[in-house]
Amino acid sequence: MMVMVNSCSKTANPVPYYSVDFTLDLTLPEYSSLQTPGNWLYISTGSNTKGVIICNSPTNTNSPNPFIILDRTCTYNTTGYVTVNTKGTGVNVYATDSVCGSVFNIYNGAVQHSPATIPLKQYNSTLTGWSLHVYN
Repeated sequence: MMVMVNSCSKTANPVPYYSVDFTLDLTLPEYSSLQTPGNWLYISTGSNTKGVIICNSPTNTNSPNPFIILDRTCTYNTTGYVTVNTKGTGVNVYATDSVCGSVFNIYNGAVQHSPATIPLKQYNSTLTGWSLHVYN
């Protein structure tokens, strides 16, 4: 008897694993802008990561949790980090690595311009009232 096993190959995200676990009170002045769809903030996670981008995605407004949390580490140039290019508007706001030139959509982490081929690392979140818990 011969058994054949097929498997899909998925490229692993090259961003190192760091424990991320924090909660934001979105009623506090420093985070209240996140109550508006389309707004985003950089947050330092206090761990070894380069921080995260927290976005209130304008494409998820009917979701009970419209927040997207992305690691700022570029998936092509893991020694660098991405910064948000605020020249975009609406659903066209991007995070760019100024060293390698990779561009990512901040509302879903998708690669918009190479050389990166892997989306930004995304973290989980739970929204309870105006309390946003971010974790992996």
